[in-house]
Amino acid sequence: MQLASRPPPELASPDGPAPRPPGRGAPWKPPPSEPIRRFSTGLLATGLVDDLREQAPHTVLAPVDAAFDGLPFSFDDLLYDERLVEARFDLFEYLVLRGTADAWAPRAAHVTLHGEPIRLGRGLVLGRFGAARVLRSFATGHVLVHVLDQCVFPVYPRLYVVDSAPWTSPSG
Repeated sequence: MQLASRPPPELASPDGPAPRPPGRGAPWKPPPSEPIRRFSTGLLATGLVDDLREQAPHTVLAPVDAAFDGLPFSFDDLLYDERLVEARFDLFEYLVLRGTADAWAPRAAHVTLHGEPIRLGRGLVLGRFGAARVLRSFATGHVLVHVLDQCVFPVYPRLYVVDSAPWTSPSG
């Protein structure tokens, strides 16, 4: 029995699917192209876009817009609520890697800008909290983008909600 080799290293266009290893059963259909506008907005809000332009190369793990609906707070709160500044920077720095990381190579550990480990390979991203599938990949300038179906986190996201809740005295 011969194992399937990994897919070719070339990247798909932003609107096309990423290479995917052959599987069993029904033929694989590429996922629909989903927007990553929220991720881009988050990079702008944290100032990481400037870092990506100045230093090369980087790999970004960009969740689709719908993935942010699973956060325990609204996306607007994440960007603009002062109580969530730490969450904002933690999340977006966790989704950026220095250097180029192949999503289809054997799974390997990488270090994020946040300084935390994350595992990437074989079409999966394994974060400290959460896992995601790579839907497609594309290069833009010196940045390699892997589009994810879910958000992954450096800490349990509900901790930010507890930490950001206003403190009240037990006596009233």
